[in-house]
Amino acid sequence: MANIKSAIKRAKTSEK
Repeated sequence: MANIKSAIKRAKTSEK
């Protein structure tokens, strides 16, 4: 389930 974790991390970093 690292896929969803990676997506969340990417979305958080993209929000910057």
